[in-house]
Amino acid sequence: MQEVQKRKVILLVDDLEFFLDTIVEILKEKYEVINARSGMEAIGLIIDGLIPDLILLDIVMPDMDGWLTYRRLKELCSDYNVPFAFVTSQYGDAEVKHAYEAGVADYIRKPIQKTDFLGRVEKIIMENEVVK
Repeated sequence: MQEVQKRKVILLVDDLEFFLDTIVEILKEKYEVINARSGMEAIGLIIDGLIPDLILLDIVMPDMDGWLTYRRLKELCSDYNVPFAFVTSQYGDAEVKHAYEAGVADYIRKPIQKTDFLGRVEKIIMENEVVK
């Protein structure tokens, strides 16, 4: 009997409804996408037991920015080797360097290009499977 592969789960954290809808449209055929409109909502999902295969995170968000959200989520997910990628409109070289030094798998700049974005998401997930 052939084993059915479970769809990979991506947690998308962004405060902009339009961006959430855009990303879901791009990823929905291949992945299960769970949206969180704030860092606190994302943290709540992880505390409630969600273990995604990838977390895509905006940096510029009200209340709790992406950096603080990243640090808290990274700590909560430390036992599960969950990769993170920032998807953001922040363009500074120092910001990108800081992100890679902090351990993110990728730094994707908005506006995204569908084919490039999908390829980068697939690469992160595949590389993480090898590590597990």
